[in-house]
Amino acid sequence: MGYVMAFTARDRAEHYAQVQGIVPEGSKPPILSLKIDEAIRHCLGQQRIGATGVLFDDGWGNWRFPLQELPRFHQHFGPDADSDGGADAGSD
Repeated sequence: MGYVMAFTARDRAEHYAQVQGIVPEGSKPPILSLKIDEAIRHCLGQQRIGATGVLFDDGWGNWRFPLQELPRFHQHFGPDADSDGGADAGSD
């Protein structure tokens, strides 16, 4: 089972890359920043190479779910959702 990794804030992605040794300490990793709809399409496309889920914010109480649920999740919690049904995944 493979996961697509996603971060809700640039600094979280940078910190993860440095802590995991993906980039040398003090350097900035290349980060692919996408609008939400583009990110969903990109994540869903990763199913072709075996990804089955998406993992958000690894290292910050991460949360994950199956890729096929991503569009429904966005519809429920996205910017057009009712105000009491939304979530701010980017807050610390």
